[in-house]
Amino acid sequence: MKNRKIGGWVSLCLSLICLLCNIATAQGLRVVDLSVTPSEIWLHKNPNMITISAKCEFDGSIADADMWAQIIFPRGGGISTSPLGTGIYEYNIYASFPDTGPYTVRVYCEYGNHSTYKETTFTAHKLELSIDYDREIDTYMGGDLTLNIKFRYDGNSITPKKDTFSIYLGGERGWERLEQTEDPILVGNYQRVKVKLPLYSNKISKGLYDLKIEGKYSEEEILTLE
Repeated sequence: MKNRKIGGWVSLCLSLICLLCNIATAQGLRVVDLSVTPSEIWLHKNPNMITISAKCEFDGSIADADMWAQIIFPRGGGISTSPLGTGIYEYNIYASFPDTGPYTVRVYCEYGNHSTYKETTFTAHKLELSIDYDREIDTYMGGDLTLNIKFRYDGNSITPKKDTFSIYLGGERGWERLEQTEDPILVGNYQRVKVKLPLYSNKISKGLYDLKIEGKYSEEEILTLE
């Protein structure tokens, strides 16, 4: 009796092992190698292009399946792409995405009576740069000039550093970079920047000139207002 009981347990264990082997072998339909590039976009550079790549496998082999993607916006809604029937999906999307925040990319795969999907995300950011003036600014050669600038990242005011802003004055003769007399500071919802005009310059003299402002968020992301 004791030996038969042990034999029964051995038989049961072998059956479970075989069942697990069958489950591992029958992988079914799945989306693999899903990626979205770039993983970060900037909305002030509209329109943006993203590339969605994925493959559809059935039991470990590339399936001649229908594949398409859905992009879900951070605040709801979204867009869908046209189906491709190759089992290897690569799609370039040019779009003016509406919101900052995380976007969900869902890639669908249909093969025969089987269907599945897989998700990933990418993130959208936005820089905004404006100056708090709606008229001409009067100043003089060698004089000081105070500017109230609004520089925002995803709707939030950026705390400025010494090199956040570059201020230029110019026209037909080119641009003259103005010296900042103090480090910029955050005042309420704008940044206060103080600059000094040169007393003498080959590029500017008495007259009407354009103002150009560069706001640097990072070495790669610099926004220009002119």
